[in-house]
Amino acid sequence: MAKDQHKNVNDPEIRKIEAANRKGAKNVVGDILSDPEVQGMIKGALLKETVKNSMVMACILIGALKIYDVAKIIIGFNWIGDLIISVILLGVGLIYLFQAMFSLKKNGHSETDRSDTDVG
Repeated sequence: MAKDQHKNVNDPEIRKIEAANRKGAKNVVGDILSDPEVQGMIKGALLKETVKNSMVMACILIGALKIYDVAKIIIGFNWIGDLIISVILLGVGLIYLFQAMFSLKKNGHSETDRSDTDVG
């Protein structure tokens, strides 16, 4: 239904109005975000969440390492087992890193973000 209502999206006037609307919204949001009180609230919330998430991740990592240490003792790994697991983990991490770096998708950008519709 929504597609039927917006068949004239390629109309230059509609595109110009939509671009002006986006630019106006950016100006309003920019003014709000430049307020020092709002910046302080954002910084406080980010710091609180970052510290909390860091503590959780540290606990998970230490727990995983302890489980690995116990499994090593039970299974009887030697340095070859450690080397194999290290190489596998490094490979998985590097694959993920390279996929994130060279991915053509832009994280956080919607499909409607187009630089050709900006009014300027």
